[in-house]
Amino acid sequence: ISGLLGGAGGGECCAIIGPSGSGKTSLLNILAGRIRNKGAAQRVSGTILLDGQPVYGAALRKRIAYVMQQDLLVATQTPREAIMFSAMLRLPSSVSMEEKRAMVDRMLVDLGLEDCADTYIGDEMIRGISGGQKKRTSVGIELVMKPTLVFLDEPTSGLDAFAAYAVIKNLGNLAAHGCNVLCTIHQPSSEVFHLFSRVLVLHEGATLYFGPTAQLSARLGACGHACPADYNPADFVMFLVQTESADDVAANEQ
Repeated sequence: ISGLLGGAGGGECCAIIGPSGSGKTSLLNILAGRIRNKGAAQRVSGTILLDGQPVYGAALRKRIAYVMQQDLLVATQTPREAIMFSAMLRLPSSVSMEEKRAMVDRMLVDLGLEDCADTYIGDEMIRGISGGQKKRTSVGIELVMKPTLVFLDEPTSGLDAFAAYAVIKNLGNLAAHGCNVLCTIHQPSSEVFHLFSRVLVLHEGATLYFGPTAQLSARLGACGHACPADYNPADFVMFLVQTESADDVAANEQ
C-alpha cells in the first residue's frame, strides 16, 4: 500500500472495495493502528488526522470501534447480555447502571435487535439468532463505547442479500448521528453499494477511485470504460481491474 490520500466528513458511510490481495484489510488495520512498523520489511508512514489534529496510538484506538470479519460471540449469551457486558467493561464507573441499561436498550432498537434481544446468540450446536442479527450484535458491542469512527472488516461476509442490506442500512443510520463508518466489502449488491456515500476502489495497494459513490460510473466513463446501464458499478469495476492490463489500470488510477 502506498500513496493513499483521502478523508471523510462527519456522518459518512464509506466502502473500501477491490480484488483479493489489493490491500483492503491492511489499510483498515493501518488506519486503526493495528499494524505498526516491524523491521525493514514492514514500515508504516503517514499522518492520520481526526478533527484536524494528528492522533496516534491509544488516543486513536479509544475513539475507534473495530468489528472483525469473524463474529467472536458467546453462544449462550443473548444480544442484550453481550452488549451489556461490553458496556460494563468499557464505560467508566461514573455512568450509572440505569444509564448503561438505557444505552443498551437504545442500541438494540437502533440496530433492529428488539425482537431477538433475549434469544441465545447460538452456534453450530445451539439454535440461536440469524447471521445478520449476529453481525449487528457484534456492531452493538463496539458501538456502546460511543466511538467517533466505526471500522468493519467484511461486515456482509456470509450473509444473504437482504441481511447484508439490513446491516449496511443500520450502519448508515448510525453514521447519520455523527460518526464515520468505514468498511471493507467484497462485491456488494447494487442495493448495498448505493447505501454508501463514498467508495474507495483499491488496485494492488493504490487508489483507482476515491469519491462519491454516485460518481463512480461517470469516472469510469471518462476513462473509456463506461458501465452499462443495467450493470452493478461495484461488480463492473471489480471485473475491470482484473481483466484489463496492469498498464491500462495504472493509467486511470486517481
